[in-house]
Amino acid sequence: MTVKSSSNSAVGAASTDAPSKNLQLIDEFIAYLAHVRGYSLATCESYQLQLAALAALLPSDADWCSYNAEQLQSALSSQRHQLKPRSLALRRAAVRALYRYLLQQNVITVNPTHSLKTAKTGRTLPKNIDVDAATALLDVEPSDDVLQYRDHAIVELFYSSGLRLAELVGLDLADVDLAAEGIDVAFRLGRTETQSLKARKLGSFRSILVASPDYLARRGEPKVPADLSAQDCIIDTT
Repeated sequence: MTVKSSSNSAVGAASTDAPSKNLQLIDEFIAYLAHVRGYSLATCESYQLQLAALAALLPSDADWCSYNAEQLQSALSSQRHQLKPRSLALRRAAVRALYRYLLQQNVITVNPTHSLKTAKTGRTLPKNIDVDAATALLDVEPSDDVLQYRDHAIVELFYSSGLRLAELVGLDLADVDLAAEGIDVAFRLGRTETQSLKARKLGSFRSILVASPDYLARRGEPKVPADLSAQDCIIDTT
């Protein structure tokens, strides 16, 4: 990946005046993002443009290593009528990243960007999927994989109930009070945990340990219960 240099001369031949030093430090920082951190070309170019634009607003008799928080804040605030809040936030993020790099490289000892402020960016509401997309999602038939049946049930409940995602993943059948919820009939595996409900046995079942032949060929067949601790198990305790 090649990122264009902010300065006209090579880093080693850059002059010692403040504007040239600013551009030199930007080039070194962008090279670090590209080759060490592995940032994309678009991200590197965006950071480079933001930092070059901010450098043009800062005092020309100083450089990145000597700017203080007031100077940086003044340069950011001077653009509040020309730039949208999101663009200013991006510029602040770029200069904060630059100073973290300078601090890491021991070029500076104090980071002046901690107190930088910009206007708050508006938060957009998430976009809902339309009815056709939701129907197509629900129409997918799960295979024999028990986890796919679980996921299908979760999607159906999520779409039909209006639960928040955090509420949905936090559901626990043990927390359901059938009597308090006005539920007349429920099917349950195992014993009831309360004496306030009347239960009638409908059938019996037994638990078995199963594994696919391919899995056993790869991981070996357990001989004693203690061997299960080294296996990848899906345990149904309902």
